[in-house]
Amino acid sequence: MYDEQTVEHLEQQYRAAQDARPGSALVGILVAAFVYVLLVLILSAVLSIARSGLDGVSQLAAMVVFSLLLLLAASLAIVIVLLPIVMLVMAAASVVIYTVGNKPPWPVVAGGTGGLVGFVCTSVVFVDPDWWSVFEPASSLQAILLGPALATVVLQFGGVWATATLAYGNKADPEELSNRPWLQFDIRQILVTTTWVAGVLAVMKATDLLGTWSAVIVAGWFVYQAVTLVIAIRVVKKMRGLDTPARQEGHLA
Repeated sequence: MYDEQTVEHLEQQYRAAQDARPGSALVGILVAAFVYVLLVLILSAVLSIARSGLDGVSQLAAMVVFSLLLLLAASLAIVIVLLPIVMLVMAAASVVIYTVGNKPPWPVVAGGTGGLVGFVCTSVVFVDPDWWSVFEPASSLQAILLGPALATVVLQFGGVWATATLAYGNKADPEELSNRPWLQFDIRQILVTTTWVAGVLAVMKATDLLGTWSAVIVAGWFVYQAVTLVIAIRVVKKMRGLDTPARQEGHLA
């Protein structure tokens, strides 16, 4: 089907794509974090104006200046604080995946990592909703919607968008392009997964984070993360034309 030169070129593309996936996921999540902060500022300003009105041009100018300063601070925080967190979560996810032995597609890993980082970094709103207020005190519902709910989706989308082409495009791993189910477990994998879950619960209990309320929040977020991740992958594949066989013709069989 291909001559030797073409096969060698495709192999080089494939190896380069394999090496680029963690970096692509990292960049996608960090860019999505910046987009998330921008969205929060815009939505908070719109809600504040809709609720309290706008007291002249001076107030609008003050809101713009304040937003720009927050964007600058957020950019520094993304590089200094969020970058190590994303790298740590990705490393932990890689260890779990390796020990379980059930490799999901990269958009699932990257999107799941982004969603988890978004949830962890904004979950403080469950303790103090006013902490997430930007221009005026926020209700608990507004804080949750602009905090964990929005952050999970936006950072998921960033991770999926950055790795979708490498997973489903013409440089993809043939295993990822196949229709085989990856969410299946044998006895050993079930035991390893149970051990990881027990370890996480033990850490939460030791740090006084394991209670009825926190368990409900984590369980609810897990379901939310699973549903929104499936939607994000389908939307990204549709937007980038990766759900058509024509985009998958160039991969190595």
